[in-house]
Amino acid sequence: MSQTHTRAEESGRFEQLPADECWLLLEQSAVARLAYVLAGRLELLPVTFRTYEGDGVRGLVFRTAASTRLAGLVEPTDAVVELDELDPDTATGWSVVARVRTGPAPDGVELPQPWAPGQRDVCIGLQVTSISGRIVSAPQQS
Repeated sequence: MSQTHTRAEESGRFEQLPADECWLLLEQSAVARLAYVLAGRLELLPVTFRTYEGDGVRGLVFRTAASTRLAGLVEPTDAVVELDELDPDTATGWSVVARVRTGPAPDGVELPQPWAPGQRDVCIGLQVTSISGRIVSAPQQS
């Protein structure tokens, strides 16, 4: 291990992740938090999702029941997806935030298997408009 790397670990870090690394973290995950405003009410819910890419577009898809508030996201609206992994024991972690535009899921994309029971026939697409992330680690204690 280099002295520079050791000093960085000792002093901790809080750095921006490149967009491609943020996308990779999304691809490797299955659950994220979705924040949106519907009928004037701010909502934040976990969703099981799958990523897709095609024609220069990156996005996520999830399934929901027609009777849920999430089904309203078939109508275009701006939303935010947040995903993280934090380890309190080591004081390390990362977070990815994707700004998205909701709408019907594109045809032909692979759909996720929902964790929630019941029929989930409404397929929502989340087209990524921007993505950013951070990685953090606390300074090592001596």
